[in-house]
Amino acid sequence: MTGAPAAAPGWDRRHTAIVLLALVVGAAGSTTLPLDDHEAFVVQTAQEMRDRHDWIVPYFLEKPRLNKPPLSYWLVAGLAEVTASPRVTPWQGRTPSILGGAGVVALTMAIALGLLDARAAALAGLIAASSLGLFRYTHSARPDMLYAFWCTAILAAFARGWHAYLLWVGAALATLTKGPQVPAMLLAAIVIVERRRGVTFRALAQRLRPLTGLALLCALTVPWWWAVDRALGGHGLAGTQLGGSLLTPSWSQVLDPYYFYRPLALVLPSLAILVVAVSWRCWPRDPRGVLGALAVFVIVPAIAFTCGPQRRPHYMLPALGPLSILLALVTCAVFERAHVASRSRWIPVAVKVMWAATIVVEVALGGSRRLWSAERWVMEDLGRLAGRALPRTTPLLALDAGAAAPSYYAARPISSVRSVTRVLAALERSPGERVGLLTERRSLERLPPDVAVTILGSGVAGKNEFVFTELARRR
Repeated sequence: MTGAPAAAPGWDRRHTAIVLLALVVGAAGSTTLPLDDHEAFVVQTAQEMRDRHDWIVPYFLEKPRLNKPPLSYWLVAGLAEVTASPRVTPWQGRTPSILGGAGVVALTMAIALGLLDARAAALAGLIAASSLGLFRYTHSARPDMLYAFWCTAILAAFARGWHAYLLWVGAALATLTKGPQVPAMLLAAIVIVERRRGVTFRALAQRLRPLTGLALLCALTVPWWWAVDRALGGHGLAGTQLGGSLLTPSWSQVLDPYYFYRPLALVLPSLAILVVAVSWRCWPRDPRGVLGALAVFVIVPAIAFTCGPQRRPHYMLPALGPLSILLALVTCAVFERAHVASRSRWIPVAVKVMWAATIVVEVALGGSRRLWSAERWVMEDLGRLAGRALPRTTPLLALDAGAAAPSYYAARPISSVRSVTRVLAALERSPGERVGLLTERRSLERLPPDVAVTILGSGVAGKNEFVFTELARRR
């Protein structure tokens, strides 16, 4: 799979236009779409880095947040600094994801140009640019799309025969974004692919330069881990995600095929092309073994994550590039068959209309309630209400509701509690025995009769109605 063919096709205007299209898809609605809880972790943590002038230890609501490495926080906070923004905004939080998504599309086409031809590369780019995975995660401040970009850079450096140091820099930046898991999986997949091609370990080592590469990776990543551990007294990472708590294998779900079917949703709607190919028994010609090599880069992470404790579709987002190229190969085969069979010549037109319609909908409704949960808007409204309705001395709580996004919009901490008992304990400790509570309306029925409830605002999200209330002891 490695290296370009003797007459590798070049980048042309089609490919540039597809990258720009991916930027438009990612940016559409990014300034108006409210944050969800996962995004708020990134945005608020970046803001607290600025407020505390501490670029080493991430803090969320004044407590160390040791779930993710710092690169996303650094980029978001840095963008806010450059634009002189007093507070980190949602669009600033999503900018690394938007650029990362466009980068994934560009690198996917670069890989396809090295392995296939310009037409297949353009098709792979269109599949990725119109995919549900790209749309969903470019509209998120979470680090997943940025992580996918660095991981795709690893694959591009390998597939195009770029300098090995670029591969290791991509692995280091991925590690600083979300951890070493997927880079390690991809490196294992590279070894498998090359060994299947008959490449010796000596030749592979000469190409990948593992000793100097690992030294470079450690030089770029270990100093931050060491600094944050020292800043927390030398034992602060124990038991945290940064300390590797999620890297422990879990064999209880090892037979669960989740990672072999659920991530296919990332390449919707183009997955429909595979259905056509299966029904026609139409498979692409593959004299260079590209299909098998790309499949390894999907299967190895799927197997590794299956042995892990969690089930999350975005864990497989780094496979978006290989999946898109695989589907591009299938698409080429389907289009060729349709061209030969006169009754099926409408298939390519239908596929192109599907891509165009998908992109139009995504751009037109990118920040609309029609494509996203209404809970985002409800939490934004109730969070802003919580920030202005009660004095700052009054504690704010969230029961049976997320607290991260409302805390961002309230511009003050809202503490998450898991039981009415915790609510009552906070009420007892609070000045004047009053607290603000964000919760579902039905949860108010669990409060004892000696607690007076004043509903200050409400909002409906699907079947749930959320309320922001002031609680006080009855006298």
